[in-house]
Amino acid sequence: MSAPSNIYWADRQAQLAAGLAKDEKRLYAKFSAYYEREAARLDKEIAAFYAQYGENNIIEYRQLLQSLSDADRQLLIERMDKFAEKYPEYAHLLPVRESIYKLNRLEGLRQSIAMQQLEMGAYEQQQAQEFFVKQSQRFANGAAEMMGYGSSFYSIDSDMVKMAVGNPWCSGKNFSERIWDNRTKLTQTLQAEIVNGIIRGDDYHTTSHILQGRFKAVSKSNIERLVFTEDTYLQNESAMNVFANDPDFEEYTFMARKKANPCDLCKALSGKTFRIEERKPGENFPPMHPWCGCTFTIPQLDIRKVLENRRKHAAEQQKSTAIPLTDLREHGIMKSKDPLRISMQFFGKNQNIEKLNDAQLKKSIRSWKAGIELHKDKIANPKKYYPDWDTFDPRYQDGNVHHWEKEISNFETDIQRARAELRKRGIADE
Repeated sequence: MSAPSNIYWADRQAQLAAGLAKDEKRLYAKFSAYYEREAARLDKEIAAFYAQYGENNIIEYRQLLQSLSDADRQLLIERMDKFAEKYPEYAHLLPVRESIYKLNRLEGLRQSIAMQQLEMGAYEQQQAQEFFVKQSQRFANGAAEMMGYGSSFYSIDSDMVKMAVGNPWCSGKNFSERIWDNRTKLTQTLQAEIVNGIIRGDDYHTTSHILQGRFKAVSKSNIERLVFTEDTYLQNESAMNVFANDPDFEEYTFMARKKANPCDLCKALSGKTFRIEERKPGENFPPMHPWCGCTFTIPQLDIRKVLENRRKHAAEQQKSTAIPLTDLREHGIMKSKDPLRISMQFFGKNQNIEKLNDAQLKKSIRSWKAGIELHKDKIANPKKYYPDWDTFDPRYQDGNVHHWEKEISNFETDIQRARAELRKRGIADE
């Protein structure tokens, strides 16, 4: 006997992904507004620099080789002190204070650009950390809900959430290191652009236009790519960590992204099954590459195997004096003190019918019809599926029969809702 746990999880993933997409959109807008403000601040600084050291909006290179003024030097030092006070965890990224006293005017401008990038990197770190923790918790609880633990099983500071957020899964680097890598590269690009512009004799407007384009476009592209790809990792890894803790789940199936044309690499993996313990992002588990939006599904559970495994767990705990039987509830093995009652919460009605496409609705109807016939046969011939049925505790027998009857009712309701949805779309069922 198998249960449609994979269908439920696919539906639940779609719901969670929709919420994630909305949150990402809001975060991107927040970052975009922040980059606009910082770009204006850089433009103001470049304008002041040209006004102070240039003539007719042109700066002679030799003018920039003179020592940095005491006033500008003090402004840099104060900026460094404020950064260290606000972000002490990143203070080690600041230059040695003594080196500021040796800067010339051009080096002072280059250091000012570097300081702004440090400030922006620290801001991105803070915003991304909060966002990723929220998404990790969302998908971990989505998996926990499917397994009958409830939709608020994991808290923000739970080990399950911490295990995924900040994990160095991408080329041995975590999201924090990748943010700093992006900021370092952009710093070097901006510094090179302004030096080259001054050497070429570019006026303020030309230099400003080049810097503004690099500053905003690269910042926006980098953070959106990083957030999207990291979210793909978190939504998959956070949920998978939950399944990996349950002995009934041993494998997963790679599913290529459906709403966009997947790359050849992801298409080649789609539909293939791997062991959970052997998953590795970039090789057989999403994300496979930047901007990857692929996911996974879980094979249908053999409920007979699940029930037998959990009965064995319960029996072992009854014999053990070291661990109280009630502790099993903390691990999701059962929902009450009765060792024969397991959680069937994840075999409930489909809550996402309206969001399924036409082909998915028709496929689901066929699947639910088959499920009804299978459940009816199990009620009529339980020994066909459970050869040792007569040895089972009566409560266990009654619980299974009740569950099969409930599932038949759920499937019938889902079929009616799916057909109604198809009629609303002007499509006939089969």
